[in-house]
Amino acid sequence: MCDSIIITTVNVNPTYNLTETQLICSGDSYAFPDGTTQSNITSQVVYTSNLQTVNSCDSIIITTVNVNPTYNLTEIQSICSGDSYTFPNGTTQSNIISQVIYTSNLQTVSSCDSVIITTVNVNPSYNLTEIKSVCSGMSYTFPDGTTQNNITSQVVYTSNMQTVNLCDSIIVTTVNVNTTIVTSTDTRTECNPFVWIDGNTYFADDSTATFNIVGGAANGCDSLVTLNLTITVVNTSVTKTGTDLTANELVATYQWLDCNNNYAIIPNETFRTYYTTTPGSYAVAVTYYGCTDTSACYNVVGINEQTISSNFNIYPNPVKDQLIIESKGLKIEGIEIIDVTGKVVKIIYENISIINVTDLLKGLYILQILTQEGVEIKHFIKE
Repeated sequence: MCDSIIITTVNVNPTYNLTETQLICSGDSYAFPDGTTQSNITSQVVYTSNLQTVNSCDSIIITTVNVNPTYNLTEIQSICSGDSYTFPNGTTQSNIISQVIYTSNLQTVSSCDSVIITTVNVNPSYNLTEIKSVCSGMSYTFPDGTTQNNITSQVVYTSNMQTVNLCDSIIVTTVNVNTTIVTSTDTRTECNPFVWIDGNTYFADDSTATFNIVGGAANGCDSLVTLNLTITVVNTSVTKTGTDLTANELVATYQWLDCNNNYAIIPNETFRTYYTTTPGSYAVAVTYYGCTDTSACYNVVGINEQTISSNFNIYPNPVKDQLIIESKGLKIEGIEIIDVTGKVVKIIYENISIINVTDLLKGLYILQILTQEGVEIKHFIKE
């Protein structure tokens, strides 16, 4: 047996244990060396790829995938109306007067998406006008605090201010000047006595008195008032004819009073003439254009019996057209018909027994029948 020697040469092919680091943007996918793909990566991934070399040796690759962030940001900004604003992507929008929502698409230093949604709110700025009034010579303080004194003519002033949001607020104030003293006349018809706004008491007509009401005019200035006063004088004189009392004020209302009974009202005696039936002392309260005054007291001593006798009858009563007078023997020399105000509305100077009253207004009347022996009084109602 012979020796056989084999010399073998063994060559060594390498195996690999490799590491690698990769960067992606959040949400991206990545394909590893072994062909595996991982999607929507949002955090770091460490992945091992088991491979073989061309010599079928092991090749291990450990891949670390780091994630760079992407951004979806929102921001709120405020500007004044009419201002401009430059957004994160460099775009500028001018004369903004209402809210703007704008999206800026950017990239980070790692080339990842960065989306910024900007809301621009608009704070108001103001251009206001106002009109004010002062009295001549007065002062006025404008909205910016400036005071102008002794203003005698119109002033137009601009106050440049800022709102709480530091936006412009421009107020243009026009100050008009009112007359310092407004004159007027206080025309009055009053009863005597009369107390005016000046505190004085007036007993007669007056057109010279004046009174200044400080700040009393509608425009806030002084009001100089001149009094034009007419005092209504009530004629309280009375004419006494026998036992008859007649108020001399022709157009008025009357109320006869009993002076001996603390000026008590005499019921139903509201005519101009009071035909007394009882001795006493009497006065009349006369109301003339809203003013009332009382006469002096007049004494009546004796009573004319003829004035209270019943020598005549009248009918029908009430009457519509013809009033018949029936005498008991006395001759009629005249007739007077008097209304409730004391006005004589009909006079007849003849002996007559029928009176046409169709022309009289409805109401109560006094019929005075005149005879040689006196006057007889009757009352009738016209329907």
